[in-house]
Amino acid sequence: MMNEAKKRERFEALHPDWDFSRHYNIDDNLVYSRSVVEFAWQGYLARARHADEHAEKWLPIESASKDGTRVLVYYLNRSGKGRIAHAQYIPRFTEENWEDYAEYCEEKDVYYTPEGWYEICESWDDYSSMKLIYEPTHWRPLPPPPAAQEGGAHE
Repeated sequence: MMNEAKKRERFEALHPDWDFSRHYNIDDNLVYSRSVVEFAWQGYLARARHADEHAEKWLPIESASKDGTRVLVYYLNRSGKGRIAHAQYIPRFTEENWEDYAEYCEEKDVYYTPEGWYEICESWDDYSSMKLIYEPTHWRPLPPPPAAQEGGAHE
């Protein structure tokens, strides 16, 4: 977890066009600008607190987002060994697919990827994901990439 000063530094780096050093009390427009900056800062802090609270915890799979957000999932394979996968839940009738491996939607006359959890396979040429055979039991948000961790240069 990083301290609030470091969070503020990152927040300001996200908005290089904002002048954080000015005193916004000259006229109505600048007072409004000051309140927008403060509102954005409070939102950033709330998201950071939420990320800090859940960064080290595995959560029940029932609480995972089912909107395509990429997360880490945990499941047991047929040997009872725990496995971790970079995955996303694909909702029904949201991702078009080809006939061989798809669910047909008569209303739209389109084939779709079957609903469920899919492991992300970004290094394959033929596939970008594959359906998980075993149902995940837990999930957690993805950690930040190495460059975005404490002291890193990029978000």
